[in-house]
Amino acid sequence: MSASSSILNEMTNQNAEIFINIYWPVKNRTEIQILNYQTAFDVIKQMLHNQVYAPISMNLKRNRSNSSFNLSRIEENTQYAYALRLICRNSKTNSDQIWIHPIENMMEFLNQNKHLIEKGWKLELRIRYLPSNLEEFYRNDYLSFKFLYEQVLEEFFSLELSTTKLLSNQDLILELGCYEIFRTHPYLTPQGLEKNSNWEALENDFHRIFPISFTNSMKESIWKVPIDLMIDPNVGIAYFISKSSPATIIVKSFDMIEEINIINQSTANRSLEKHSMIDLNAESRNVHSPTKKILLNLKIKNENDVLVISCPSLSMAQSIADLIDGYHRVVTNNPETIWLNQKQLSN
Repeated sequence: MSASSSILNEMTNQNAEIFINIYWPVKNRTEIQILNYQTAFDVIKQMLHNQVYAPISMNLKRNRSNSSFNLSRIEENTQYAYALRLICRNSKTNSDQIWIHPIENMMEFLNQNKHLIEKGWKLELRIRYLPSNLEEFYRNDYLSFKFLYEQVLEEFFSLELSTTKLLSNQDLILELGCYEIFRTHPYLTPQGLEKNSNWEALENDFHRIFPISFTNSMKESIWKVPIDLMIDPNVGIAYFISKSSPATIIVKSFDMIEEINIINQSTANRSLEKHSMIDLNAESRNVHSPTKKILLNLKIKNENDVLVISCPSLSMAQSIADLIDGYHRVVTNNPETIWLNQKQLSN
């Protein structure tokens, strides 16, 4: 006998106590005992006191240095902002839902809607009525504020990651997801990523936020960030994302470059997709462009991967290749060129 069928059978006896799951952000589930005399508001208070307002359930530490945050006391008005709903999560729009009035008897409501429960509809706890001042809400009831944050995040991803809108706001989804990962790991430094345990934590968070359908949709695209390339005798080859950010050096010395080759992307071997790529094309991020790009390939000494610089035009690729080739001749004091197809392109 299924769990839902068991619940339905118990509901036929009005004096019986029933147990039913109530879901709350993010994908938390709590089994609540419901008595025949309880209203929806009684169940809400039971959830708030026993589940939502237990700091351990929200991954909070009691030793917060800022004592202005209220982590233990429930604001009397806050509890009235919550509501219960019965929702069909199998619906594409998640618009099939029934909000339960606070004074409605829960046993009677469940009995009246047992056919929906049998079809997979779920009970959810949500903040239904938003506060007028979010800053005061944040100060006076931090746990409820965090509940609202998790709720909004969950609802947004649920809507945006539906099949009908999957490709509409990929940049925004990815950005919000990164902010969420940063929020949950505020003290994680690049050095800390050297530990496998930290990588596992990040990977778990990534899969918690982004479903497989989203990551699969991103695989065929390249995440492009506008960058500036620096070719300097003192620095080597480097790039920087903005003028305020430090340069990232990719080749320290020109004598480390063994070969230069320019090819058209349409004729490029698919194995180049696995190599390091710097994209100089001023295009929108994460968009497939029908324009054929020119790939400047640099073979680096003692490196298995080829460094690929994607250029928007052949003239730019030739200019960069000529500059690197010239610096290589100066540094090595050798007149020989390392630009393999220079003559072919010139003709």
